[in-house]
Amino acid sequence: MCGGEHDKEVMRFSTAAELVHTMALIHDDIIDKGELRHNKLCFHAFAKQIYGNEAPAAHLGSAQAILA
Repeated sequence: MCGGEHDKEVMRFSTAAELVHTMALIHDDIIDKGELRHNKLCFHAFAKQIYGNEAPAAHLGSAQAILA
């Protein structure tokens, strides 16, 4: 990445950090009940868009996001 000799280790660490960051954003959107991030639907909001605003759809969206 910066001319070092440990590219494989750097890539593994960077990938892990990105996965944790993505998980934190999904979790934050669920907790805040946010539906948009950067003017795009959040992960858990897709189910509400597909199934409507009934409680089961909201629960399904949150469940899918948590599993992701």
